[in-house]
Amino acid sequence: MALVAHFDLELHQMDVKTAFLNGNIDETIYMVQPENFVSGDSKSMVYKLKKSIYGLKQASRQWYHKFHQVITSYGFEANVVDNCVYHKFSGSKYIFLVLYVDDILLASSDIGLLHEAKRFLTKKFEMKDLGDASFVLVGGRHLDTSFMLAGGAISWKSAEQTLIASSTMAVEFVACYEASNHGIWLRNFVTGLRVVDGIDRPLKIYCDNNSAVHYSNNNRSSTKSKYIDIKFLVVKERVQDGQISL
Repeated sequence: MALVAHFDLELHQMDVKTAFLNGNIDETIYMVQPENFVSGDSKSMVYKLKKSIYGLKQASRQWYHKFHQVITSYGFEANVVDNCVYHKFSGSKYIFLVLYVDDILLASSDIGLLHEAKRFLTKKFEMKDLGDASFVLVGGRHLDTSFMLAGGAISWKSAEQTLIASSTMAVEFVACYEASNHGIWLRNFVTGLRVVDGIDRPLKIYCDNNSAVHYSNNNRSSTKSKYIDIKFLVVKERVQDGQISL
């Protein structure tokens, strides 16, 4: 949404009707005859599935495989860190597609390119065109960790920390570990969209605990820090490697 607003992209929404019925079956699956559809002379027999149906544990996976096969045949490429986000470039024009189960968002710099993609999808699947997605409703919540892009929040999280820590510094340092993990993932994701320059500078993470900031920027240890689990010390490595700054 931040990139859509920043680049003033056209944003449309579509819905795939009975999406899970599009999946193909790549294994042998039998099912009992549904009630009211039992054949009179073969009550003891079962059905062999030829296509995916709702209720199969494989249904969502098979639907995704089918959609991926279809959309990549049209020239879309999947994002390297989120396979449900696709992009396609045509000269200076570009279009993004976001798939969430059976819901699709299309964002494009060119309305013609967007309508071409919608026509293609309509030919391949039974679609419901919801038109211009002019607004998104977001419920209010307390923000604990958030990331900004193009002047807007693109990711946030508020959660109870399950770790029992010996000091406030340790608690804040662990929070920096979680934030840096997601921040690096977001940087890779945005870079994969190929509409902004690669983010080479360190990701700036704000922390309101001076002890945690000081500890991340030097090699000194203290009674507050020596009991921190070793996996969280990757924060110090990321600071030293220039991936993040605290």
